[in-house]
Amino acid sequence: MRKAQVTSAGIPVLQGGEDVNDLHMDNDDDPDETLEVLSRINFNGMGWIAKLTANERVELLKRFAALPYAMEVESTRGCVAVLHGEVPRGMDWEDFVAGLEHGDADVLESCLRGRERLKRGDSRGVPGIGRIFAGHTPQPAASSSSRQFGGAARLGNCYATDSGAVFAELSNRRGAALTMANMAFQTGSLTSPREEGRVRLHDQTADAPLGAYAEAEQTAPRG
Repeated sequence: MRKAQVTSAGIPVLQGGEDVNDLHMDNDDDPDETLEVLSRINFNGMGWIAKLTANERVELLKRFAALPYAMEVESTRGCVAVLHGEVPRGMDWEDFVAGLEHGDADVLESCLRGRERLKRGDSRGVPGIGRIFAGHTPQPAASSSSRQFGGAARLGNCYATDSGAVFAELSNRRGAALTMANMAFQTGSLTSPREEGRVRLHDQTADAPLGAYAEAEQTAPRG
């Protein structure tokens, strides 16, 4: 069972446990062997792991295991969440947190690798939290070219901020960049980031409380 925990900075997090789920492996796989394979094929830029000693890889796995599945941060405009994948469609934040704490397999999978909201263009958002920042799924550019990347996108109160930074480093893909956002940035500035090289900055902040971009009632069933 996953337990809620508060860090020294006062940030509630949900611990990931000992199974290092986000290494894209089955439960029977050996974590160290998986790291070695991913580094050998340079999966998403993981080739640097090949330079580590066996002891360093063990320490790295321990650090992975200590990372949270999700994090809540109290910003100047309200509570903001950070996670990798997504909250399952049709689920509010309270139920999502409960699912993580109880080790619900479907909730964990969505949190780590979910992409359904983006694939379906589900803009209903997630009630119970001000904003959610997620990565995992680079957004295509408006031109729809497979070799381009767009910037951050908003679906309700969910912000997809993966803009393909790793591909800018690996293959110089056109449009790929690192997106960085102040958690209190103005929603209206989403389409006009400040660009510095291959970095897109969303740093125009506001003082007003976060807008109510999530629908109060969710009707889509889980799954």
